[in-house]
Amino acid sequence: MKRILKPLVFIFVLLSVSFVYMIGSGLIDRRNHDKFFAPVEATSITLKSNENNISGTFYNGEKEKSVIALFHPLGGSQHSMKSRVKFLQKHGYSVISIDFNAHGKSMGEYNTFGHIESQNVQEVFRYLKQRFPEKKIGAIGVSLGGASILMSDVNFDAVVIEETYADITTAIENRLSMQLGEWAKSFSWMLTMQLPLRLGIDAEELSPEIAIKTIKSPTFIIGGEIDKRATLKETMRLYKAIPESVYKELWVVESAHHTNFHIFAKEQYEKKILDFFEKHL
Repeated sequence: MKRILKPLVFIFVLLSVSFVYMIGSGLIDRRNHDKFFAPVEATSITLKSNENNISGTFYNGEKEKSVIALFHPLGGSQHSMKSRVKFLQKHGYSVISIDFNAHGKSMGEYNTFGHIESQNVQEVFRYLKQRFPEKKIGAIGVSLGGASILMSDVNFDAVVIEETYADITTAIENRLSMQLGEWAKSFSWMLTMQLPLRLGIDAEELSPEIAIKTIKSPTFIIGGEIDKRATLKETMRLYKAIPESVYKELWVVESAHHTNFHIFAKEQYEKKILDFFEKHL
């Protein structure tokens, strides 16, 4: 019996490790979706960030209006932010939108849940400050984009953070639960332990909740009421972690899951975003 049991245990462990490694690969592998090509009225740009080239597009607005930087979700690209570009341009804002590291047309082998992507945010901010030293700069970050803004330590003049995870361990647990059931949360450590081994990042470094505690920018937190990826509980954790000295707003989008809020609740979204930016930019 023991002779049979030992090989079976070995095979089980090997299969389990392989399965978890595959899940980890699916989370970090390059996202080369929705390659975006700038329209004729816009300007394609290439920024150098973390030794990689980051692809982006700049859209001119009215001379007296501020600039807004858009940062897309995991697995997205500039194409994901297209509707927001049109909306903001319509109201006179200049807009910049990029493909994060390992997304769209940008270079990079792995996405890093906001670690390298936060450096992309820093580079966008430097570019805009050099080009428009007198203008105020706002930002909208969705999911990965929101995490990257918070972990960048950039002091934008106003930021909108949408459906963003609070910490990487909880984010992984949520995804395991969605795919395999609640029982799978207990195996999240098998994925977080891959972070330093495969990306050179500790789980503790991927915490928007900790990063937001030092934010100085007026901040608008938006979350979906029934979002299972970045839960309402996480949205509230981020909101409550903002220092009392900082202006903050909260909007919980009724009946919304992890989705494009601009499409899901277009009229409400546009009114609230415009009111927020007009107040601070």
